[in-house]
Amino acid sequence: SVFIGILGGIISGIISGVVNFEDFIYGLHFSFNPYYVTYSIVKTLFFAFIFTSIPAFYGYYVQGGAREVGKAGTKAVVDSSIAILTVNLILRVEALSKSFDQKMVLSDIQVTFETGKVNLIIGKSGSGKTVLLKSLIGLNPIEEGHIYYGDRDLTIMDASQMKCLRQEIGVVFQGGALFDSQTVLENVMFPLNLFTELSEWEKRERAVFCLHRVDLHDAENLFPSEISGGMKKRVAIARAIVMNPKFLFCDEPNSGLDPLTSIVIDNLIYEITHEYGMTTVVNTHDMNSVFEIGEKIVFIHEGRKEWEGNKEMIAHTENKYLNDFIFSSKLFKKIKEEL
Repeated sequence: SVFIGILGGIISGIISGVVNFEDFIYGLHFSFNPYYVTYSIVKTLFFAFIFTSIPAFYGYYVQGGAREVGKAGTKAVVDSSIAILTVNLILRVEALSKSFDQKMVLSDIQVTFETGKVNLIIGKSGSGKTVLLKSLIGLNPIEEGHIYYGDRDLTIMDASQMKCLRQEIGVVFQGGALFDSQTVLENVMFPLNLFTELSEWEKRERAVFCLHRVDLHDAENLFPSEISGGMKKRVAIARAIVMNPKFLFCDEPNSGLDPLTSIVIDNLIYEITHEYGMTTVVNTHDMNSVFEIGEKIVFIHEGRKEWEGNKEMIAHTENKYLNDFIFSSKLFKKIKEEL
């Protein structure tokens, strides 16, 4: 039955376009990690309890004939699905506060980042947005609050649990953070060398696949000093997705790029997010990114969440701080007046 389930999963995944063959096979290498096996068993039992208890409740109290029984059954399935989706919120932050040398940098941040969408964190320099991003990936210790990946609390994880979580996270650092002494291919293979026991051939195949996905061809043997800024960003993105992560974090991915290349990188991040169904969080001050790919936007002002919405809502907000930030130039003020 296990093999039938695997076969059914890959067929349905490929037909629906959710996953490709290479990523599915790659994911099987991590299927029998003891942590994930235990976690999956516990989660399965919990969801089984939901799926049995809610229908049992509706079935016990239903009155009438077959029509009412059918209605109760449908309602039970819908309510069970909603309950599971509610419990399994992908990435959320609760009452997060962070300080340095007794100076409060983040205060009572509450936000849920949406799955399969591009979530933007915006704010002026010194507002705390970079601190928030680093806190989300575990680079900053947290004094107060919680960060939940699904139902797993990052703030109480031990080293082993953090290592497992990091296999689900991809990060695009500002500037790319590529290793100068390694080739493009070696840079992309780095997470595979760190976290997997794949053969050298398998790692090379996976790295080349990711490079091709970001439209980089015949660049495997080049060094970072031999490629352009836009290509470096593409290599950084390829390295970030090589582990097939569930979460993608990007710190100023357009920093130092010309406007046209910035649009290309934005589109690439958007496409990869929707193709792989990842939860993507981008720290940016690029207004083009805000209006083009901002499916969810969180505005941080002086360490607090001042506003939350999307690219359609942001042009019509009455929030003074957000308007002063977004429409600071004469050009954007004129655009605001014409909206």
